[in-house]
Amino acid sequence: ANLFKFMEGGYITLIISVFLFLLMFVVYAAHKIKTDYADLVSISKYRNDLVALSNDLTLPKFATHLVFMSKALGDDTVESKILHSILEKRPKRADFYWFVNIEVSDEPYTLEYKVFTHYPNDVYRVKMRLGFRVQQRVNSYLRQIISDMVKNEEIKLDENYHSYTKTKPYLGDFRFVIVEEELSYENDLPIGQQFVMNTYMIIKGLTASPERWFGLDESLITVEKIPLVIRKSKPSRLTRVES
Repeated sequence: ANLFKFMEGGYITLIISVFLFLLMFVVYAAHKIKTDYADLVSISKYRNDLVALSNDLTLPKFATHLVFMSKALGDDTVESKILHSILEKRPKRADFYWFVNIEVSDEPYTLEYKVFTHYPNDVYRVKMRLGFRVQQRVNSYLRQIISDMVKNEEIKLDENYHSYTKTKPYLGDFRFVIVEEELSYENDLPIGQQFVMNTYMIIKGLTASPERWFGLDESLITVEKIPLVIRKSKPSRLTRVES
């Protein structure tokens, strides 16, 4: 009887189940590959560079508050690609650097945060703990956090920010930089891992964008694309010949 049901359309359920299993397997395997080769760096190691950049008046100001979303869990760690974006790709001068991590809580309506100060009035690490039923409106939550810090005199804003507005306190402008990864041709991965990563990149392109996921307005976002190098290949050396 079950065999007849299978032939009459039950196989569709089986196909969908297999597809979902393969989808979850690819996502899990890709995350494991990225974690195994994850390049995390210490914020403290680059703290002085960030402060020097913030005070370098020869460079145009990129934003008052420059915000990066980080998946690194430690209070003193961040992805190297983020610091590369700030210091090397195009130096981004800002009054404040914020590295924000989102932790989804098992409790549905959790709304908590903690702030780790790497350098007063300059470099901060923020961890938001949000319930799984809470919409991730990162821009609004971060403004609340900064407003609280201003009221508590943990942050001192430039008085010029208040010259052209009746809103008190005026926090200044925000710029969220989304660093998107593209699989680099310089990778030297086994065939299986290469297939998993290529498939993962296709799936990632079909899912919701980071700005929608974090509830960010497009007017506040700068998107940068960087090559994702998991394991760099060793190029063959050219031999110079005489003409």
